Amino acid sequence: MQNQLSADKEIDTIARDTKLDHITCKLLYARGIKNASAAISYLYPTVENLKQPSCLTGMREAVDIIKYYIQERKEIIIFGDYDCDGIGALAILYQTLKGMGANVSTFLPVRAEDGYGLNRDSVEKILTQNTPDLLITVDCGTNSKAEVDLLKSRGIEVVITDHHEMHGDPPECVIINPQQDKHLDPLCGAGVAFKLSWALTSLQTAIKYIDICAISTVADVVPLVGENRTIARLGINQLSKTTNPGLKLLIEKIGKKPDKQINSYDVAFKIAPRLNATGRLSTAHKSLRLLITTDQIELAEIVNVIEEENQERQSLCDAVEKDVYEKMADYDLCNRSVIVLSDEKWEAGVIGIVAARILKKFNRPVILLTREKGEYLKGSCRSIPEVNINTVLLNCSEYLVAFGGHSAAAGLKLKESNLAKFIDAVNAYVDNTTMVETFIHKSHFDLEVRMQDLTLKAVNEIALFEPFGQENIRPVFADECGVFDFQRIGDHQHIKKQITDSIQCIAFNFLNYAGLLKSSATKKILYTPSIDEFRGVRKITCTTERIETVRFSPTSEELLVNFARCAILKPLTTQTYSPQITNYKSGDVFGHLIIVFTKKTYVELTIKYPNYLRCYGMLDSVNPINTILLSPFNEDFFTYYVKIDVYDATENYVNALKNSQSAKITKIDTKLDFDVKDLLSRNDIICLYKYLRMCIDVNNSLDRIQIALEKFMDIYHQYSPSLVKIMYYILLEMDLFKIDENNCISLTNTKTSVDASTIYKACRGTD
Repeated sequence: MQNQLSADKEIDTIARDTKLDHITCKLLYARGIKNASAAISYLYPTVENLKQPSCLTGMREAVDIIKYYIQERKEIIIFGDYDCDGIGALAILYQTLKGMGANVSTFLPVRAEDGYGLNRDSVEKILTQNTPDLLITVDCGTNSKAEVDLLKSRGIEVVITDHHEMHGDPPECVIINPQQDKHLDPLCGAGVAFKLSWALTSLQTAIKYIDICAISTVADVVPLVGENRTIARLGINQLSKTTNPGLKLLIEKIGKKPDKQINSYDVAFKIAPRLNATGRLSTAHKSLRLLITTDQIELAEIVNVIEEENQERQSLCDAVEKDVYEKMADYDLCNRSVIVLSDEKWEAGVIGIVAARILKKFNRPVILLTREKGEYLKGSCRSIPEVNINTVLLNCSEYLVAFGGHSAAAGLKLKESNLAKFIDAVNAYVDNTTMVETFIHKSHFDLEVRMQDLTLKAVNEIALFEPFGQENIRPVFADECGVFDFQRIGDHQHIKKQITDSIQCIAFNFLNYAGLLKSSATKKILYTPSIDEFRGVRKITCTTERIETVRFSPTSEELLVNFARCAILKPLTTQTYSPQITNYKSGDVFGHLIIVFTKKTYVELTIKYPNYLRCYGMLDSVNPINTILLSPFNEDFFTYYVKIDVYDATENYVNALKNSQSAKITKIDTKLDFDVKDLLSRNDIICLYKYLRMCIDVNNSLDRIQIALEKFMDIYHQYSPSLVKIMYYILLEMDLFKIDENNCISLTNTKTSVDASTIYKACRGTD
């Protein structure tokens, strides 16, 4: 209590001294910014926040060498990389040296031909095409000792600028790499090139390129704190009014209006992917030319080609992602902490993007591989903060031909014959160094803020936390609610709710949460606020990120509705998946799902399995965490589970599961006990049946039947919506109506007794 009072006092002081909204001050405090001066410095970074280039080891020596070769008019080649960071770094340093009068040219590897980094093939290619006196690398070279030795043996001096993690003996040349200076922020490759540009010229000259540097900084997913945050913030501000002709055309192409401020989302999901697309699918030269040429005709052609290649990249990503999910259904997620998959037809240039998508879904390190040449596979890795993927590869390097990267992302190459051993090795290493609970998805939110308490002032100030990215994520708030009424947006899977006249909540692709939202369970809606402006009117939109169940105690009627819905479930499409599970043990963290429909059985099972996750209505994650699921709302696919026990269910529901799931499914018989008695009578069922008979013509749509059910409730006030649903499901279970493949309903001539209905028996408290 004393600590909270102290915190509240400090927050009040920040608010008083800065005139910021109280919500903003609470958010700053939660992120470790605990006084007014730190708050102002964070929200309004300036060039004074940038550290001098001389702080980087090797900077002074590199400047002396480069200036000497410029003065002597010696031939200089800058060796880059084909991703957004390498392209940006190359553009910055090339334009800097060109502006200094250097005799300079560039070499950009082609992904499919040259592979990654300063390797022997690329060196030989350079030596057959050029006679350089000095070679400068950007965004690569730290671990290229043999290649540097080869260049030096040919009389070529080498300066390496890079930011990737170092392993083994470093090359014998001048190296500028923040990894050598652990007390400094871990810049990206373009960040290092920007510092070198500054050291070679002046801050006033180098600052012209900070918009390019910002794109690379956001794209390369370096921590957006400290100096990186300053670079990204200043650069994105400059990007909104950039004088770079290529970037101006690209910004127009993404549909950003001149009066709209560029933000980190625009950079991360619109600008950077387009600059990356060329290097992924063809050659990165087009993106480099976009950044360094002023020829308007050439730029117009380049922007159109980049747009076409970006669309192709998106299609390839979607196709690879679909393949990955199909393969994952056969992958042992119960005993393997790392997802490693390969396919020779995957496009090498997009597998890193797909790996990032899979990582987000499953919260595990992901390694995707495709065939390179002959017996070799090459791949991309993405990892969660708790697992340094570069360290993992280093400890499994006996199975690799080459690898390199940093803690969150890396590349690798290996012989296909070593794949099985490599998969075992990476999983063994991660299992031995990481707690298995690490891979259970943990939601994050900054503060609990009711949506109706937001103000335009607060949301405006939250925008000052930009740019968002690694270690400076977009602020997420939580709002706790009970029944959440909403409207569907057209025919989409999106929903919305008007909170106040000036605040709305929108949830994209959350229609499958309808059952949970309408239930009595207490939910936390995690959301991010933003301001939308239409015809001069500014309003707040709260975009839903996640919905979590906080606590639940469903009524008997709610439980019966879900039981009844599942009782009439039709068999789903048979899956052909057959996970290869070895050494699975019930009681471990992953693999076991328990489905239960009554409260009594649920309580008994929570005592029996105290460490299992508890969910109501639907699963929290696709990750197959051991879970007790009470009263499922719909026909969830439980693809990645290997063992499903079903309590309190009808034979029909269990058979439907068996037709759609690959897991071993066991029906455990119990006495159905919903703690109700005489909830419905025969006359109630007959009443609804007669009414629907009058309403149904030939092939009525289910939408029209829903309207008829609502009118029935208007006429017969004694029936709650839950009871009407239950009665309707009883009629369907009795086969008095049938629903065809077009979702149209019609009468049947079936003769049956209501006493034969399992749902009716449950409503009567009989079994």
